[in-house]
Amino acid sequence: MALSGATAITTPVQSSDLGQVLFFCVTPQASSGASPGSEVCSNASAPVSAAWVAAVITSGAPPKGTVGTPYRFTVTASGTPLISFSASGLPPGLSFDASSGLLSGTPSTAGSYSVTMSASNAPASGGAQSVSANVMKAVQVYTLLIEPAFAVAPASIPTLSEWGMILLSGLMALFGFGSMRRRHR
Repeated sequence: MALSGATAITTPVQSSDLGQVLFFCVTPQASSGASPGSEVCSNASAPVSAAWVAAVITSGAPPKGTVGTPYRFTVTASGTPLISFSASGLPPGLSFDASSGLLSGTPSTAGSYSVTMSASNAPASGGAQSVSANVMKAVQVYTLLIEPAFAVAPASIPTLSEWGMILLSGLMALFGFGSMRRRHR
């Protein structure tokens, strides 16, 4: 169906549209020669395929970490075509793999860090046409808490001289208690 003077309207496809059958209807203006109020509808489309679906971050907030303890968190996202990731504001000791979305490493400094994670993709380009204006980016800002490592002090074991003092004071207390009992009888 061709409409003279029609303007093409492009709508981004969302994840929920995949597999759905879509159609559209338009009401022509009287100036087009059509009867006012008459509606023209398209035939139903084939089910929507994943030619391009905007990026959406699907993983939750990253868990807290501990200084000196290995840390791993993977950012996940939906969208087509393939998605690339980026992250900024990472705590010292952590690194980010942009192709897999893996945040990993061993945190070295405790604190609360504002980490910005993003997932982006773009529709396939046609020939030499630039698609930089069509890049869709999903951005999430998280607060990543890195807790200090808790150092457990080793329990001190008494030395031989300390054991001797403990034993001697115990014996003195025992004999002192015994001698007090004899005096009171």
